[in-house]
Amino acid sequence: PLSLTDPADDIFRLVIAIDYGTTYTGIAFATPTRNKAYLNDIDTINISGNEMSFDERIPSVISYSPASEMQERQWGSSLSSNAVAIVDTKLELELQDSSGELDLILEALDGMHNLDFQYIRAHGYPPYPCKRPEEIVGDFLAKVFNAFLEAMTTRLEQGFPQELRDRLPVDIVVTSPAGWSYTAKNSIFRALTRAGFNQNTFPNLIDMLLVSEPEAAAIYTARYLKELDGADFLKAWSKCGSIFVDLAFKKWLRDVLGDKHYRRLDPSQLDPKIGYHHVEGQRMRELMQGFDKHKRKFNRDYRDIKMDLPYPLHNLNRDNKVVGGEITITNKDMRSFFDLCVNQIIELIQGQINQINMQRERVKNIFLVGGFSESEYLRQEIKLCVGLRHIQLRRPDSSWTAVVRGAVIFGIEKPVLPTMSASSRSYGVSVSGSFSEIRHSVQDRFVHPIARVPMAMELLWLIKKGDLILSDGPKVVEQRFAKTFLETDTRTGTLPIYSYDDKDIPERFANSQRELTETCQLEYDLTNIPLREFKHHKPPRSNTPFYTTSLLLILKLDLHMLKIELYWKDSQGPPLCSEDIICD
Repeated sequence: PLSLTDPADDIFRLVIAIDYGTTYTGIAFATPTRNKAYLNDIDTINISGNEMSFDERIPSVISYSPASEMQERQWGSSLSSNAVAIVDTKLELELQDSSGELDLILEALDGMHNLDFQYIRAHGYPPYPCKRPEEIVGDFLAKVFNAFLEAMTTRLEQGFPQELRDRLPVDIVVTSPAGWSYTAKNSIFRALTRAGFNQNTFPNLIDMLLVSEPEAAAIYTARYLKELDGADFLKAWSKCGSIFVDLAFKKWLRDVLGDKHYRRLDPSQLDPKIGYHHVEGQRMRELMQGFDKHKRKFNRDYRDIKMDLPYPLHNLNRDNKVVGGEITITNKDMRSFFDLCVNQIIELIQGQINQINMQRERVKNIFLVGGFSESEYLRQEIKLCVGLRHIQLRRPDSSWTAVVRGAVIFGIEKPVLPTMSASSRSYGVSVSGSFSEIRHSVQDRFVHPIARVPMAMELLWLIKKGDLILSDGPKVVEQRFAKTFLETDTRTGTLPIYSYDDKDIPERFANSQRELTETCQLEYDLTNIPLREFKHHKPPRSNTPFYTTSLLLILKLDLHMLKIELYWKDSQGPPLCSEDIICD
């Protein structure tokens, strides 16, 4: 077993890497004594027990369904037969901020607020909690975190007690797809810290680092090649993802079966009450497991694939496409599932080769890493593409976990990478919005004195405590406001900016004013702007015209300062006013 207490050397530290993927999640660690990484020093965590497999990567799946008598864990590969499994949640992290309708649905269902499944079923509610993607990911990562602590307890001679965690220097490295939005990065950061990968667990947490998945896989592959035969790493690399093959197969299957039979195959897939979550029931899981075996072995000469549909479609006959509950996936069909993704990969490789040739250098090797690198068809197509160029296609050992192992290397050697920190408080404004019986209290309702429409005051939190702050650039938030005024009104105004230190941020302004801290008060003046520049309104049932215009508030938060700017219309000209707030 590993040990962290060599009396001759007390500079051990723990480097943890988490690679949360769409289909699989990996976690690896090392206990280096210096800033030099060796592949043999990197260890991955295998999760076992309660039917959990010993794979180095864990299925990114969680279910809120009750376990059976077998006491399944209801995450990863340990699911009960009747579990409604939530899958592919990583894809939803990019989308969650743009779904206003979903927010209304969640608020309407808030009364059942993650209640016990037995209660939900007894009252006729759907068999899953109303949670946003970030919360679901956080719940899954909390399971991963607990499994990590259990594994570390068995790996270290002295266990992994809190006393050791209190004094152990720790670095945590998190991977993200290339080009991932700030919204998605912020969600995964908040989910990880909520799950337990934070300073409460590791009081001596030094850095939380962010590395892109391509960079992590590339550095692992480079180190693998260097340690294997002393060679330098090639300058071309490609990232692949088999999730899109699975999605293409499901789309094809729905077309073959029709919505009616597809719903019978997996009722949860088309249940509109589940909303935007990707879910799989037992029947679909079994079918996808069978498809996955063929997907890995499929090649250009592969035979047509025949698969039996599970109950209740086991005797289905449909337009010669389904005979006696058996579907046939032709070689042509199977290629169509792959080709969109494979063609993009080949296009990327060809572009990289051309760029390297322009530098009067040549590519000798192309490495494939990750789960999709196991695809024989993908390797065949790439070989056809580069075959005449005398380029060798290679797959390193442990390519399945190349990303998470590469992330550990980054954590050990600490090249220039953005570090991740959390906002220490929330910042927001008090605004009036259109009154909603769902979102607002009747006590906050009032009629706009000019527009004569029902409104309500509310707190709008632009930055929340725990939000991600990257060291390579500030968190930037923009919010537009409408200002309404009569021709005879003064065109000056104030906009207070409030802060709140706790996590339970209030939503109503009326009952929380004493809890808020007024960070600053922005004072603006539109008097010198000609009246013709504002939008003119004449209500049909009123003789009093009025004007409206827009104001743009921009908050920029970095590790040391909050910069606040207020603009008229847009940020092209100078701000109407600004404030710089030092963050403690």
